[in-house]
Amino acid sequence: MERDEMRKLFVCVGAAWAAALLSVSPVAAYDYICDVDPPVHVTTPGGINVTFNNFLSAPVAFRSDLKNAVLFGFAEPGLDGGTDVTIVVWLPGGPAGDVGVRSLSQRFLVSTSAVGRWGEVTVVHQHIPIP
Repeated sequence: MERDEMRKLFVCVGAAWAAALLSVSPVAAYDYICDVDPPVHVTTPGGINVTFNNFLSAPVAFRSDLKNAVLFGFAEPGLDGGTDVTIVVWLPGGPAGDVGVRSLSQRFLVSTSAVGRWGEVTVVHQHIPIP
């Protein structure tokens, strides 16, 4: 298996394990799938390249619609000398319901989650401690 496929597998298994711990019925744990994890690359104002992995999850019946998501990001100087990163996720018109969005930088161990809706833009903000 490729590294990306292994990451997807671990994230989905972790989500199912967390759902089991929260007393969610086993059927509900399999209703959602982490199917797409498109990376977004940004360059900080100081010229450092940073990759953010973005995990999108939706009901199994709509997982193919996740591949149509459009993601991009940009970085701006933060007030404390760090960098504020904004990840924009657009989920084209599709089925009704929510889409889970989780954005993380493994390099800086920062992670933010949001809930998006089909046909809308979801914005996720991160802060990293480098200029």
